[in-house]
Amino acid sequence: MNDLKFAFRQLLKNPSFTAVAVLTLALGNGVNVAVFSMANAVLWRPLDLPEPNHLVQLGEGDLLNGNRGGVSAINFRDLAEHSRSFSRIAAMRTTALNLGGVGNPERLVGAEISEDYFSVLRVEPQLGRFLAKEDFASGEHVALISHRLWLRRFRAGTNILGKAIRLNGEPHTVVGVVPECLETLQENVDLWTPLFITPEQLLNRENQPYAVYARLRPRVSVEQARAEMKAIAGRLAADFPSLYSRLEIWIAPLGERFSTSAACVIPAIKAAQTNPVEALRYE
Repeated sequence: MNDLKFAFRQLLKNPSFTAVAVLTLALGNGVNVAVFSMANAVLWRPLDLPEPNHLVQLGEGDLLNGNRGGVSAINFRDLAEHSRSFSRIAAMRTTALNLGGVGNPERLVGAEISEDYFSVLRVEPQLGRFLAKEDFASGEHVALISHRLWLRRFRAGTNILGKAIRLNGEPHTVVGVVPECLETLQENVDLWTPLFITPEQLLNRENQPYAVYARLRPRVSVEQARAEMKAIAGRLAADFPSLYSRLEIWIAPLGERFSTSAACVIPAIKAAQTNPVEALRYE
């Protein structure tokens, strides 16, 4: 207590030093708070999707060397039909696309997605609609664009819906805008189109081009899903020993892999609520 009184008297005798010390401490604490707030927002904020701890990514790997990759078409189909751990499962394959039909041509990354892709993520479109069952059955060329591309290339215009853009020279009708939050999950993807798996692809077990996303069933843990995937890998190894003797079907929880995103569970935006700036005109 005496030391505290002595220190207090010394501070009163030197008001300039006291002011500088207090200001230094205040600035230091302010910087610490600001840095921690930024780290909390940027590093530790969870993936902003419904029940992110139920979202996982699957792939095929080699138990011996630890290499991990995507999933073959036939194994994705079998997982979708026979696995019991997931309520929804979907595949995605990235591809290079040349965008034309408006403005200057541009090279972009596209994603071919299976029917349940957005059902797995449980998000709503920013504008318009997502891909429907009919889009996979009819063979019509339709596309979704990212929120980023919508702002940058089309000035957030609502008249983008129903318009045609050219992807690799083929006309595609834009049916919706994907919400901004998915840029966390696929930061480089700007266009989504239907995935069509051919009979020839189903015969090729060695080609593994698909990233597979799934949502765990209620009350199913990641460890339970891993146990099921281990059993499935064992059956494949027994059926195809020359190909799958060291097969691992790995599972990575998305809630642990990704830490940030914008708000994602949003209603479809009405025309009156969107940016009033007109989109680029189409011929």
